[in-house]
Amino acid sequence: GATVLTLFGLLAWRIWRAAWLTRDPFGALCCAGVLAMLVFQVTENVGMTMGITPITGIPLPFLSYGGSSMVASFAAVGLAANVARTCPRATGAAPLLTARLATT
Repeated sequence: GATVLTLFGLLAWRIWRAAWLTRDPFGALCCAGVLAMLVFQVTENVGMTMGITPITGIPLPFLSYGGSSMVASFAAVGLAANVARTCPRATGAAPLLTARLATT
């Protein structure tokens, strides 16, 4: 249980970091929407498991059974990954390729 929540926390942190470091306002809003969707689904599912919130049909992203939810979760994380990929500071990659291309 704690491992799954830690992994969701790591995913949320990486999406937040991509949204924070990107210079594209649309990309930041896409990441914020993906983050809100995932955090709501995880919070609601954990609340249902603990008996705090009423039981609804919201699956836990990437783990619970549900084909359309799985596709939507992967597509949403793919959008966030694309935003992070286009911003070298968000991935931690050094901008060596652009420096090499500028000198040639």
